[in-house]
Formats: sequence, structure tokens, C-alpha cells
Amino acid sequence: MTTVRKCITGLALAGFLFGATSAANAETRGISMSPNSLSPQGTATVTSTLNLPDVATPAMFVTFIVPPDYTQGYGTVRVVVLMQTTAACSAVLSVGAVTRRRPGFASQNVNGLLGGVEPVGDSAVATFSGAGIVLAKSYLVRKPQNASFSGVKPGDSFSIRLDRLVDDAADNCASTIFVAGVEVRYETGP
Repeated sequence: MTTVRKCITGLALAGFLFGATSAANAETRGISMSPNSLSPQGTATVTSTLNLPDVATPAMFVTFIVPPDYTQGYGTVRVVVLMQTTAACSAVLSVGAVTRRRPGFASQNVNGLLGGVEPVGDSAVATFSGAGIVLAKSYLVRKPQNASFSGVKPGDSFSIRLDRLVDDAADNCASTIFVAGVEVRYETGP
């Protein structure tokens, strides 16, 4: 089930954010997604969490439609809850592909960062400080390179594939990464 949450800009941090700049009376809103609304790919599975194991090619799709009250700007997607059960370690959660759709235009499928979604801080590495310690990982939604349509508008659809790169040297978590939810953040105007 997907729920909509509302808060004043600056009071909450979470989500795939839309709206890097804020008007004086702008509000940041969020769409929360449970693990059951995410799409597991490869070796990923869903129980009460979406599970990205330390084998083969686990991945997940986060799919959403930009709400009608979105004010054009940027956005961020934050995987709200990530957790693992071993000691301190790092996992690599890379943007594998982005599909953008807009009514009246051809669907646009782009691999990797060319799709306009990138990790906040320019790193796909999620660093856990210990077993059971929860962290949030954010991704910024920008205008894609070589786009057949520009910007982000209400009604646009995004499907973002996040891959756990278990063969990457920076991924040293020998356990499953558990995703308990995702939140898409966006801004509305006054």
C-alpha cells in the first residue's frame, strides 16, 4: 500500500526528492512505499522486507508516478530503511537503469547514470556502522542526458532499478541487505 505524507520543507529528511530549491512557502511531500510495492529482480526476494542477498545479481525496481501537485525542480529518492545483520560493512547500491514515461512521448530506457538518477554524494556505497544499524541512502532525480523530453513534470512515470553490486570490491557485506521501505520526496509550490 502506498501512502502520502506531508511536511513543511526542512523538517523531514527522506525520499527520492523532487525540489532541490524551495520557494518561501513550498512544502515537501512524500510518497511512502512498502517492500511489497517494490519489484525484486535477479536473486532479490520479498518477505516483510525486500532482500538483497550477497549472491549473484540482486536488484529492485522502484516505480512511481510524479504527483499532480509537484512543482517542477529536482527530486530525490531515498531508500528509507536499509539494514544488515553482520558487523560494520559496506554495500554497493548502483543505479542500473531508469525508464521514464510521459504521456504523448515514447518511453525512454536508459542504463545507469545517463538516466538522470544518481546517488546523493556521488557514491553508490552504503556504509553500515554495525549489525542492525539502520541507514538511509538517497538518490537525486535530475534531467537525464540525451532526453527526448525535458525536466520532470506531474504525471511522469519513473522505474528506477537499483542493483547491489556484490562483485564490487567496495561491497564487503557478507550478508543480505534488507530494504524496509522507500520514500519519494517532492516539492509543491505556495
